Amino acid sequence: MRKEPIYYYDLEKDKFLVEGFEVLADFPYLLSNPEIDYKTFIHHLDLLKNEDKKYVYHINIGTKTLEKYIDKIIEAIKKHPLKDNLVIEILEESHSKVDSFIEKLHQNAIKMSIDDFGTESANLDRVIKNIDFIESIKIDRVVWKNFTEIVKSLVESNLIKKANIKILAEKVETEEEVRKLISSGVRYFQGWYFKDFKTIVSKENLEDINLILQDSELLSYLFKKTLKISSYDSIEDLLNTFKAVIIAHFYNIPIENKEEFEQILDMVHKKESLNICHNLDEVAQKTLKKLNFILASLQTLENLLNKLKNERNKIETLNEIMIVRDSLKKYNLDLKYLLENFKTIPHEDFISKKEFMSTLKYRFNKKLPTTIVYLYFPSLRNVFFNKGVYYYKLTLDYLINKLNYYLPKDTVGALVDNFTIGIILDGNIKKNQKLIDSLKKHLSNTTFQIEKKFIELEPKIAYTDFKESDEDSEKPIYRIEALHYELTNFNQDVASE
Repeated sequence: MRKEPIYYYDLEKDKFLVEGFEVLADFPYLLSNPEIDYKTFIHHLDLLKNEDKKYVYHINIGTKTLEKYIDKIIEAIKKHPLKDNLVIEILEESHSKVDSFIEKLHQNAIKMSIDDFGTESANLDRVIKNIDFIESIKIDRVVWKNFTEIVKSLVESNLIKKANIKILAEKVETEEEVRKLISSGVRYFQGWYFKDFKTIVSKENLEDINLILQDSELLSYLFKKTLKISSYDSIEDLLNTFKAVIIAHFYNIPIENKEEFEQILDMVHKKESLNICHNLDEVAQKTLKKLNFILASLQTLENLLNKLKNERNKIETLNEIMIVRDSLKKYNLDLKYLLENFKTIPHEDFISKKEFMSTLKYRFNKKLPTTIVYLYFPSLRNVFFNKGVYYYKLTLDYLINKLNYYLPKDTVGALVDNFTIGIILDGNIKKNQKLIDSLKKHLSNTTFQIEKKFIELEPKIAYTDFKESDEDSEKPIYRIEALHYELTNFNQDVASE
């Protein structure tokens, strides 16, 4: 859970005060799936139980999620110890029943905020209809930056004043923007302008980050980001970059914002003794230790080889090299396989995930009916971590041969991650349902022998297809990624509606 501060400007004192926080999801794009959105919402409620009662806490929820789970959401809020501090932020989705959702939440004394005011689905008409139910209105950067007079009119509106509705400007970046908004009457703010890089890496703040270090799925996601941007010059460089990525994620600072990210990275480098990685989950912790050991050993080998060139007593140096080699050998790991729980191992029968996604985009643009299927194998994960890379590859080869037998010729496949196989089928779900059911049935009855022990390869399956409502190729891709997240985290078959 990440928290983005909401600031109130005290005009008399000319000072900004923390009013509360917006609770942010770690994987926002997955929230398009109502089931994941709901589970994330409940998880955030649980994490907020011990938070300070002097603040308000905004939690996002989608209208599709409200349609399916509104009674359960209301019940969970009513039982919450901070129920009076919670504000439900209704995300800007067009939905015919959104006004009835707002009314029902209000009937249960639940505070609400309208997000992205000024968009088609979060307009003035909706505010007027629900004026008595709304606690705050959040105005997107595009709106307040281009239509200052409209913002001023809104703030000064008798309707808004009478209902005591807070007007909040999002994504404020500069002092000039802040002052301009203040002169327009705005008193509530969020944005980069308020991020204090000097306090971000303070020991007190970093202790809160330990919460996200318990999420192995999130750590894997963040480590992949680290591997893309790290220069890999040394173990120290890699770990410091990893720390900076974790901090940036926690404080909602995109690593693409180079200026801000470089400031965090610089501070992490200067505080070498500050180790925020002490609560990494067991797998990541072991991996980092092995990485440290192997890189140190390789450096020792390099030093000894250089020494060998100039030393007369070569036998002694050769013996030292043999000792280092043997210590590396006992790990049974090559350096390139070290981070395989974070990086996908390529396979000759499959295209890369990047090519897989490009194929989906091409098919979408050509309007070709398409079903996307993800097969997640918990058993493959167990083999990888308990038996190692060698048996993992044997098991994977066996699985792929099985799949090739049952799938149509020239089916496009990819390793989405080391334990999930993605396939693209021609036609919609209705056309492919029998094939999907057949795959599930046959693979569920398949076993593979490892050292006289039979491993059941029963997969968990997620699938979706292109919908008429998909505006672009990102929609079905986000949908299958959301289903994949649910598949791996909740270990159950899922399909899009």
